[in-house]
Amino acid sequence: MYDYKLLDWDTKFFGFKVANISLQKVQRNQLKKTLHLLRDNDIRLVYCSALKELPIGFVEDLKNINAYLVDKKTTFIIDLKNNIKENQPQSASDIKPYNHSMKIEDMEVLANQCGKHSRFSRDPLIPCKKFVELYLLWIKRSLNKELADEVLVVHKMGKIAGMVT
Repeated sequence: MYDYKLLDWDTKFFGFKVANISLQKVQRNQLKKTLHLLRDNDIRLVYCSALKELPIGFVEDLKNINAYLVDKKTTFIIDLKNNIKENQPQSASDIKPYNHSMKIEDMEVLANQCGKHSRFSRDPLIPCKKFVELYLLWIKRSLNKELADEVLVVHKMGKIAGMVT
């Protein structure tokens, strides 16, 4: 049995079928069969998620079946109290919650920058205009508090220079 889930929102947004498979549930020797099954069902994009490092040779296996790894998640942790640098905000007054009097265009530029190295930007099968549209939708929905509880912005010399959602 092949374990995959068709993703309705992604399918509608991108205009082609998108599915997700868990690499915890699909063994390495089943991956080729699973991906062929998905292709036979006109699924064009498949997200594969793994909670641990992929086995040696797995990425090469993907290449052999015309699939490829476009994204690897990394978590960075920093102690902000001990790592404030000169170019960072010097006071809490430099950081404020977003409000609708601030320029949405500045936020849109930052959203595009946030996604520049994402899987949506790096995947050659996803049109650039869809990547841009996705990140514009993300920031608008975050600012309207549909996707984020709060959006904090950093001001430098009267302009929005950064954000966190």
